[in-house]
Amino acid sequence: AMVRSVLDGRIPTPLPNVAEEVLVIRPAGSAEAAAEAAAFADAPGESYPALHSTPVMGFNTWNAFGCDISEDLILTIADAIVQTGLRDVGYTYIGIDDCWQADERGADGALQAHPLRFPRGIKALADEMHAAGLHLGLYSDYGVRTCAGYPGSYGHYEQDAATFAAWGVDLLKFDRCAPTVDQDRHPARYFRQMGAALRATGRPIIYSLCNWGRSDESEGPPWEWAPAFAHMWRTTTDIFPWYGRVYAILQANAPLAPFATRGAFNDPDMLEVGVEGPFLNVPGLPRTSLTESESALHFSMWAMLAAPLLIGADVRSSPSWVLDILGNPEVIAISQDALGRQAVRALDEEDGMFLPLPLLEVAALVLPMLREFIGSVRMCLGSCRKVQVWIKPLANHSAAVALLNLGDQLSDSRSSFGPETIEVAADVLMEAGVQLGTTPYCVRDVVRRRDAEVVPEGGAVRREVAPHSHELLVIRPCAPPPNALPLFSS
Repeated sequence: AMVRSVLDGRIPTPLPNVAEEVLVIRPAGSAEAAAEAAAFADAPGESYPALHSTPVMGFNTWNAFGCDISEDLILTIADAIVQTGLRDVGYTYIGIDDCWQADERGADGALQAHPLRFPRGIKALADEMHAAGLHLGLYSDYGVRTCAGYPGSYGHYEQDAATFAAWGVDLLKFDRCAPTVDQDRHPARYFRQMGAALRATGRPIIYSLCNWGRSDESEGPPWEWAPAFAHMWRTTTDIFPWYGRVYAILQANAPLAPFATRGAFNDPDMLEVGVEGPFLNVPGLPRTSLTESESALHFSMWAMLAAPLLIGADVRSSPSWVLDILGNPEVIAISQDALGRQAVRALDEEDGMFLPLPLLEVAALVLPMLREFIGSVRMCLGSCRKVQVWIKPLANHSAAVALLNLGDQLSDSRSSFGPETIEVAADVLMEAGVQLGTTPYCVRDVVRRRDAEVVPEGGAVRREVAPHSHELLVIRPCAPPPNALPLFSS
């Protein structure tokens, strides 16, 4: 069989210890194996560039501005990222989404910047980002046209990759609008082609694949094939600032923990902290936003998911509570932990009336968008109890534990069930792989940035959690013995 490491794309010899690396194994004669081998044949013997071993942090224009973008806007956003201190805690990628392009390609077939929005071109902007200690992200599409109708990269993958590299682009978000019939059925081969084209330029460019979680007819969903050549891949359709949508995306990503590893991450879409936008992302529908407690939960759980942290709010005018959530260094440390592991959902309890799946399927026949944005998650009808515990392994013999009172997914935070006392017993931690041993463990309240209690051997952690809220804790041995084994088992 052909074996390729998901960490760095190489074909290892001899076969590594599976406790140390996640592997993609395919039959040696399969079409998928041949395609992957061809994608890396341009640099035999070299490892796939692990350009960013932890999740990318930065900003993206789409949620706050859509197509209303310009060079001046990007420069003022970058200045705000620096002045607020967000750059210094890790937000360094400034991503320009759709609508930066001219209406048509140049006479030589190359992409061009929109002459009114970006009169000096993209390279001049990239140079200014780099001078400020930032990176520039750019957007394109694997189809003929982008989602906003501008020229896509279909038929120009190598040319566009070379253009992006010459401009000094550091990250490419590659979307999936306007596909051909073959692209719609077999997206993996086209995303793989752009990955190879980027690699061939010789410039380190983060590759962000945006296939909305859609499956390839031959190769399955993106988390099964994208880790071999991309740094991050979208797992769902677009997010929008509504608690029910954040809830649905969180649950959809729960089974995907085994596919995330250092340098290759599931992407549940951008952060909605401080964002206000139309329901379902449809212009004209009522505008929605997250409360402060919902925003804190959202941010903490994206850190627990080892997801890219891409700000969607206009940081130039964001209130202090938004900046406090986004800039919490202890939550960011969980996101950027060296292990690069995604949290596992260790406890999931519910009571109340939930919309059963058959009814949801019928509703989706009438309103297909419902399936896109809610998915297969059972939604609450009225008032429901929903509590969860997520556990994320961290380096240095520690673990992050999130206790969630998800309450009513479809209503506001005034749940008739009220606050919940959530307990994480030793056996739950051990089932998730935590090796408690006989040492007391110290608890750190990450959201409030203060030390909490000491948990004795066999003890439990308890917290009262309000609806639509959470507690985020880090546990570690109070005094780890010399040469201690890792906190988490292999």
